[in-house]
Amino acid sequence: MTTFLGYLMDWLSVNPNAIVILWGLEAIVVTFTSFLTRGWVEKDERSEWRPTLAFAVSLAAGILILAHGIPLTDARETNFDGPSDLRAIFAAVGYAQSIVVFSVAAMLPLVRARHQLWGVVIILFSVASALVGGGFILGSVLGSIGGVLVVNRYPSGSGTRRPSGGDHLVGVAAGTPNQPQPTQTQERNGEPAEPADDESSFEQPPL
Repeated sequence: MTTFLGYLMDWLSVNPNAIVILWGLEAIVVTFTSFLTRGWVEKDERSEWRPTLAFAVSLAAGILILAHGIPLTDARETNFDGPSDLRAIFAAVGYAQSIVVFSVAAMLPLVRARHQLWGVVIILFSVASALVGGGFILGSVLGSIGGVLVVNRYPSGSGTRRPSGGDHLVGVAAGTPNQPQPTQTQERNGEPAEPADDESSFEQPPL
């Protein structure tokens, strides 16, 4: 009697050693990319991060995985000789592995608040896409790189302007007049301070 593992290997119809080698390559790529890009920041003229590179790499990986995974899963579903329930389960997993990377990458501009979570999802499903062809191998590798870039470089929200050191001079630059200080006698009597005469505030030069 064929076991579940036997049905799974029949469904995959691929050399397990090739998958292990691809996963090892992706682990090296993820580690190396994370080391290189940690702390990198791209800024535009508004001092906000530009996620163009992370978005483009992830989206390209999703397109490759989608283009390879959907036809491959469909062919496996047609040629599978096992039970129909296993066929449905394997097909659902295969289609999910093919679609998730592209879907998450396409939504990145809308889900910036949880960019680290979505970056991890891209990495995990890029690695899992090796079971559905890996986007001609290139898609799986690009997805791992794109996921790392999303985690390390994607903005968590719109940038906010930090107050500069000269902000406290705005009132002075705007010409705010100096308020006269009351004398001790006026303070005791509760009288308001009289405005200083502008003409008397200038000393007359000696003749």
